[in-house]
Amino acid sequence: MDRGEPIPKMTSQQEVIKPQPNESVDAAENSAKPEAEPTPEKESVAEIERKDIFRPIKRGESFPGGMPILTGENKASFNKQVGMLYGGDGEAHGKWGRVFLSRDKATKIFYQPDNLLNVFALEFMRKYEGVAGLPKFEGVVPNGYQMERLKGKSLGKLINTEFDRDYDNKKSTTKEKLQRVISREQAQELLDRIAEFHKGTGRVHGDLGHFDNVVIDPEGKIRLIDCEWERIGNQTPASELQSVYEYLTEECGFSDLSLPETISSEEASANLERFMKEVIEKVEMDPVIGPKVLKYKDQKVDIKISENGEIQVKEIG
Repeated sequence: MDRGEPIPKMTSQQEVIKPQPNESVDAAENSAKPEAEPTPEKESVAEIERKDIFRPIKRGESFPGGMPILTGENKASFNKQVGMLYGGDGEAHGKWGRVFLSRDKATKIFYQPDNLLNVFALEFMRKYEGVAGLPKFEGVVPNGYQMERLKGKSLGKLINTEFDRDYDNKKSTTKEKLQRVISREQAQELLDRIAEFHKGTGRVHGDLGHFDNVVIDPEGKIRLIDCEWERIGNQTPASELQSVYEYLTEECGFSDLSLPETISSEEASANLERFMKEVIEKVEMDPVIGPKVLKYKDQKVDIKISENGEIQVKEIG
């Protein structure tokens, strides 16, 4: 084309030829693009309120995780209300705390909730619930924990009641009185339960001398409660079992009972030491006063007393 000639205009019939995309390149580019991340769901208002706002504690309410420890004025305020919160069907006072009874639960409130021995007792119940008839663990409460309420009466109380009732009856011997309280089958079951406790928990019970911690339920079955933590002394599994065996054979007159096998004293000592170490790792201890527990590391709720004296709770996390 000469320089002087005009550039011809494109007619409507002529088509514009567009460059075709490189399909292989486009496919590679598309595959390299990351997938869009899903948008995280926003917490509902109710969920936020549940976590961030203190609310009144409900009657009979228990919680997961570690025990909330109230001390000082908070403890005094809580103790004024604890009967209304967890009682209603009687209560009992023990060496380490008070037990409040409701229809199907027993709530133990410690006199000294920050004492390490009480933390051992709580965690023992949590770990070994149901072993040898131990009550089921229901959860923690401020300064204590809840467990299944055992129906029935303690063997110690039944023995004392029988002796008081038959005090003037000179015709009944000691063996006859005891055999009205416990049968031969129950005596053997008691020995088997103690051996089961040793093997299942790895330690001695430590407080079976008076039989107040042996419960006979309404079906006549033997249950064990409240093992000792302060004064285990020189008791071994074998000596504990032997002592009860001698009482049942000599005092009660069940001469044909069999003495079950149990664990060694070395095994019991090692198991108890291991358990205590596990518990100590769960709590924060006072750096000055060794046996004093400041708080649980896995505590799931905060507890406080409001200005009007109401006990309030808030979830942690």
